Amino acid sequence: MNRLTRSAAITSLATLSVLASSARASADDALSLTRVARQLGFHYSYLPFENAVSLARPGIVVVVRPGDPFFSANERREPVFGMVPEYRQNDVYVSRSFMSEIRGLGQPFPAPSARLVVQRGPVDQGHVSELHLSQIPDAPTITVTGTATPGSRIEVVLRAALSASVPIVILDRATAFSDSSGAFATVVSIAPDHWYASRFIVEASGEGDAAPTIAKIDAMEQNPAARTKADDLDPKP
Repeated sequence: MNRLTRSAAITSLATLSVLASSARASADDALSLTRVARQLGFHYSYLPFENAVSLARPGIVVVVRPGDPFFSANERREPVFGMVPEYRQNDVYVSRSFMSEIRGLGQPFPAPSARLVVQRGPVDQGHVSELHLSQIPDAPTITVTGTATPGSRIEVVLRAALSASVPIVILDRATAFSDSSGAFATVVSIAPDHWYASRFIVEASGEGDAAPTIAKIDAMEQNPAARTKADDLDPKP
């Protein structure tokens, strides 16, 4: 091996070493999406049919797929900042710069308050008076908003009518807290049923309610090609 060849080989090895060190540093600096969701006030859901996870709160849904250099924010496709999301240790890991990007996306949509309002005078245990549902197109979540006694803890349950032959089942649960004006908001995940046109039933209960307040919404058809003959023979109720 002549001097020029030896020099080139040493340079190549040094470059590979630097790249490997950089990759290890990026991996060591990665954050789990469950931790990101918890810190930023997002509702974390696994989407099995899409091999993806969603981070949602009223007004914004972020969908991240391991190995995909792009992510979805509501209906937009955006490039991932930093390392490509990767799956390991039963979680999806992303870079700190991507966490900052998610924080920025969520700023126009404040996370629902998790603090109870201190009440003076007679204590009202909490009652839900209004309940409204909405869905962002192509998002695997339903946004739940409403009005209740100020400072109330609201338990929200999402049920789905999967078909005429399958009983109504519980898909998700969430807890919301009404603010000083009585308004509350949260999100619930409709995955994995969001691939089909289904009727979703949301129940919201305050601690003082004898029965829940109920609202219903028919989800938009998300993937018509995924339907089968069985679906057509067994229509949604």
